[in-house]
Amino acid sequence: MMLNGNPADTTQVRASLERHQQVLILTRVKSMSKLPKDRARIVMSPKLSLAIIFSDSVIREHGTGKHTLIGTFQLFNAPAFPFVCPPFFVTALIENLSQGDLITAKAILENSEGAELGSVTGQLKLETMFDEKGQTELPFPFRPISFESPGEYAVRILVNEQEIGRRSLLVRSLPQLLGSSV
Repeated sequence: MMLNGNPADTTQVRASLERHQQVLILTRVKSMSKLPKDRARIVMSPKLSLAIIFSDSVIREHGTGKHTLIGTFQLFNAPAFPFVCPPFFVTALIENLSQGDLITAKAILENSEGAELGSVTGQLKLETMFDEKGQTELPFPFRPISFESPGEYAVRILVNEQEIGRRSLLVRSLPQLLGSSV
């Protein structure tokens, strides 16, 4: 194991594979607190922290950088098909990011056969660490997308070409829900 490019001689580290994700288990730490803060960083694989959230809009507050999610939702109710949805956001809460590392993040919307309907890609460099987990929210702005039929679609989140999470997006037929033809 390496700590910022140096062998971890003060820490015994055992890596194990559990459910396709690396889990680093620190079994003993002698004096990590004595290391300079920039040398005490442990490199971890990014993973989905808590959620993938759909919303109508996201506002980022100037100064604090806080995100406000407006109009969160779980599904689309379509009046007819093909249905073109309005622009929307997919916000992923991600952790295990390392300060200063440049990552490429991508959100992909797919149909049930795995065909891509739309995607958004961006790069992120975490300049400031607010906690030891390296957590952040990544809002992905999607343009209007055409859904050809009702069904279950999927949003996949990738970081550096590796999938770290997914969430279903249901698209329902409003006339079928109402029991009438519109």
